[in-house]
Amino acid sequence: MSSSSAISHHNGPDTGWRVEELAATFEADVRGDASRFIRDVLDPEGAGPNDAVLIYDPSVKIPADIQAGVVIAPPECYNPESKATWILVRDPLAVLAWIHARWFESYLMAACPYSPDRSDVQVDAGATISAHALIGPHTVIGERTRIGPGVVIMGNVVIGEDGVIEPGVVIYPRVRIGDRVHIQAGAVIGSEGFRYLPGDPPRRVPHVGKVRIDDEVSIGAGVCIDRAVTGETYIGRGSRIDNLVQVAHNVRIGRNTLIAAQVGIAGSVRIGDNVMMGGQVGIADHVKIGDRAKIAAQAGVMQPVGDDEVVAGSPALSRQRWLRLQLILRRLPEVWKQLQQLLNREER
Repeated sequence: MSSSSAISHHNGPDTGWRVEELAATFEADVRGDASRFIRDVLDPEGAGPNDAVLIYDPSVKIPADIQAGVVIAPPECYNPESKATWILVRDPLAVLAWIHARWFESYLMAACPYSPDRSDVQVDAGATISAHALIGPHTVIGERTRIGPGVVIMGNVVIGEDGVIEPGVVIYPRVRIGDRVHIQAGAVIGSEGFRYLPGDPPRRVPHVGKVRIDDEVSIGAGVCIDRAVTGETYIGRGSRIDNLVQVAHNVRIGRNTLIAAQVGIAGSVRIGDNVMMGGQVGIADHVKIGDRAKIAAQAGVMQPVGDDEVVAGSPALSRQRWLRLQLILRRLPEVWKQLQQLLNREER
């Protein structure tokens, strides 16, 4: 079995419902075709005619040319010029919670020891599953992939060929893993991210998206990769992630990127191809990192980094500027002493 074929054709049991079903559950106002089928809930830029987008901020303006087939939103967001079908509901987060329960909560305790006679799991020839691994329903595991002891695969997961999943890894539903992927011990793939709306108490935003890991990716021990709120968190082909790295929801990492230990990447960051990051780098949410950029250890990145740019420091600056500032900082005690001497002379 080719993992690319498995990933593109296996969507699991979470696939689809009709607008009228969702609208009836929440007594929502439907504008458009109530029989329209919803395949998935995605971000606006990735949604197509069979997908929905969900907006919970009443101030968001939806363009008339949005490509999504369905928009789930508060009534204030309605755009009558759009060709989409609208589900207008006062509390879109309640809809997101309903989807979350349907796609995730039923799997949380569903994993159990694997046996070859299970009809709800597809394991190809040559794959090895430890006796102490737990595998949930609707899981697909490719040829020659090895699943170590203590691994928990909750279900609705696809893993490609020739992979290695080391002991203690936890994989949540709606994760798609390519061929020749190596995940070291204790990593958590597809956990819910950290997103809350301010309030008393703050209100959690359920995450119903996916994680997609391309071929030949290496993920270190203790890495956490959060699933997307909607859409997907994506790790590009050939990228290498060191131990104890946090990859938040909706992050996209390009091909052949190297990320050293203890890096923290906030939500919706975009990282290009062939990027290099030193240890303990922190990247603020929604920042874009260009291709072949290099980020020095412990840099705090709060602004976009261009292609081929080298940055250091916190807040991160171009490396040359940062080095000049370090030289100035080292001379500050001497400069301060000289200034004090000049002031003392003036007072005399």
